[in-house]
Amino acid sequence: MNPEIILIFSVLIIVFVIIFIKKEVNNMKINNLKREEMLESIKNINSFDKICNLNFEQVINSTKYMDEIYLGFNNMNKQIVYNNNLNTTKLINYNDIIEVELIDNNSTIMSTASIITGAVIASGVGAILGGMNKKEVCKELSIKISINNFAKPFEIIPLVSHVYKGSAEYSDAIKISLEIIETIKYIINNK
Repeated sequence: MNPEIILIFSVLIIVFVIIFIKKEVNNMKINNLKREEMLESIKNINSFDKICNLNFEQVINSTKYMDEIYLGFNNMNKQIVYNNNLNTTKLINYNDIIEVELIDNNSTIMSTASIITGAVIASGVGAILGGMNKKEVCKELSIKISINNFAKPFEIIPLVSHVYKGSAEYSDAIKISLEIIETIKYIINNK
């Protein structure tokens, strides 16, 4: 093969690779900018229609939520915002939600797939709290949100761990988890 043709071909490949890399870098910058703008807009406490504090402490000043662990529902953007206070804010689009489950010690104790009416939720707190051994330790109580995303098909939101099921902390976690499940059930039913 002619060395001049090989040289021209090599130069063309290098030019195409450089163009491709520049395009990808620009796309990454645009995506990061859009994400930063979106995250900045959701940092405003007033952008949420509902906020669930996941610290299970009394919060006097509502702006304190921004420094805490919370789950926020933004109906305008149709997103759930989960801040785990580890400099990580996760976004879940309403349209991507498939199901939500309450998981206690690795067992599903409630899910939107088994909830038919709001009355089930309303009586759920009493049923869950009344039907348990209050001296039993909850190793972990969490909410699992199944989403339509191949790369990450679910999000786990830990609520409490290593607490007695008879404790006020566990009771508060059950109450807030049922509120979250009912809210997500409403979102699923009104897509």
